[in-house]
Amino acid sequence: MSLGAKFTLIGRVVADATVNTNARGVQTAYLKIAVDQGYRDSQTGQWVDKADFHDVVAYGEGLVGLIAKNYPKGTLMAIDGSIGTRKVQLATGYEQSIPALRIDNVMKLSFGKSANQGQAQEQGFEDQGYQNQGGYQNQGGYGNLPPQH
Repeated sequence: MSLGAKFTLIGRVVADATVNTNARGVQTAYLKIAVDQGYRDSQTGQWVDKADFHDVVAYGEGLVGLIAKNYPKGTLMAIDGSIGTRKVQLATGYEQSIPALRIDNVMKLSFGKSANQGQAQEQGFEDQGYQNQGGYQNQGGYGNLPPQH
């Protein structure tokens, strides 16, 4: 077990995943997640809506396919992952290291706005989650949660 930098996010998918295949032939899915950081203003007592946006990436055919198919825009999801860095080439020609949030485990907490939403609820869909065990096999993730109505 790696004791590296880990993260957990609970937020909504901002847009459907962008799926690509990288230079090494590995499928990737890129998502932007909005995490609610709202708070009550101490001066006025009013609720202030605030969200932080995080770019996350998933690797491997199994996890990428699951995200692309089952996590459309608007879906509330929980993500566990690891934090690394990746290098990007700036317009100035310099290279810069930026944080990279890699998805290891996902779990759907609600349905997004998709054509399959009603059908999935009628069929008693239960998200099994996804836990990356290195072989990109569905190992049950966080367990079963009933669909949110």
